[in-house]
Amino acid sequence: VLRGSDLIAVKADGTQKWQNKFTDPSEMTFTSPTIDQNGTIYLGAEGKNQGIYYSIIYAFNPDGTIKWKYPVEGGRFVRALPTIDSNGNIIVTTKANELANPARIISISPGGTKEWDYTIENVHSTPDDIYSTPSIDNNRLIYFGAETGYLYVLNPDGTLNYKYQLPCAINWSSPT
Repeated sequence: VLRGSDLIAVKADGTQKWQNKFTDPSEMTFTSPTIDQNGTIYLGAEGKNQGIYYSIIYAFNPDGTIKWKYPVEGGRFVRALPTIDSNGNIIVTTKANELANPARIISISPGGTKEWDYTIENVHSTPDDIYSTPSIDNNRLIYFGAETGYLYVLNPDGTLNYKYQLPCAINWSSPT
């Protein structure tokens, strides 16, 4: 359960198991957490420190302690759920931060280091964001949509396999 800058685990009987906070009390999240097979909890948070906006991917241990934090480059916010691939990598999509920092999809290792990233092109006069939660098929291909009006399909190494032009932009929908 998320409450403000608190992450709270609740037992099946309705009692609190643990509670932890983000590093900065100004941080908040727009996503639900994703949990891997080992019980590690992943989610993106965003905040503002000394007038600068930032975003962080958090990994919490099953006991609620912070396992690691990954700072998202370029002040890009994460507004979609993280997805976990078959190697345990955490795949996240980001918003753009103005035209100079276009939106990205990032693969982060289970240890908290970047494996790869893929930056989408801006096709409009305003920044094109990604709000789409990535989906991964049995061949490990990664699918996501963006405000560019394309459905993107990446190979497991983060390179573009293909993109398909849609009749409209994809904002909050995710492929299945």
